[in-house]
Amino acid sequence: MIEFENTKTIQELIRKYPGRVLDYLNSCNETQWLSKRWLAEELNLYLYKHGKRDGSYSIALLGGWYGLLAHILIEELGVEIKLIESFDMDYMTKKVGKILHGVGSDKGFEPLDKDIIKFRIKDVAEINFDDSYDIIINTSTEHMEQEIVNHTIDTAESGTIFIFQSNNFFGLQEHINCSESEEEFNDRYHWHFDEYVSLTKPWPTSMGDHERYMAFGIKK
Repeated sequence: MIEFENTKTIQELIRKYPGRVLDYLNSCNETQWLSKRWLAEELNLYLYKHGKRDGSYSIALLGGWYGLLAHILIEELGVEIKLIESFDMDYMTKKVGKILHGVGSDKGFEPLDKDIIKFRIKDVAEINFDDSYDIIINTSTEHMEQEIVNHTIDTAESGTIFIFQSNNFFGLQEHINCSESEEEFNDRYHWHFDEYVSLTKPWPTSMGDHERYMAFGIKK
């Protein structure tokens, strides 16, 4: 999907949606890759301790953009994945994502991806998650009002595994829900969950003096 030697995919994106090429490149920049691979690595450890002993996982990605995290999870998560549903409010993420993952295409760019990933254009504030997913991942909490993030927790079934990421990068207008520190980040979430774990990772020096926060927990 992301590797540029897959020239057919990139050429198809440029041909059909040239206005989205720069946004796509931003969606898989250095920080995006590092933060999402960090998540996959730590999720493997968390599931080893707290996950199912057998069986497959259904995963929801909130603010999934063009599907980078979905792709990384398929490649790097050491468990069987039954389904990944990637939610976003931007209808173009589905159109671009289908090209990048070969979803609904006979070109076969990524047959592994297209069998598992489903793109959903929907506001997560309107979804009652119930027991639909084993794992709910939100790496975009800085882009969402906290009451919307809380809604996703409140409507999910007890026992659902949640993963959140945020940062202290207040410099972007669209970052409406950053955290000053890991402690402040934890204050938003820890009381919802059992087996709660949080981590902090500095951003690449090229991106400035910022931190990214991540938390795992099992809903009480």
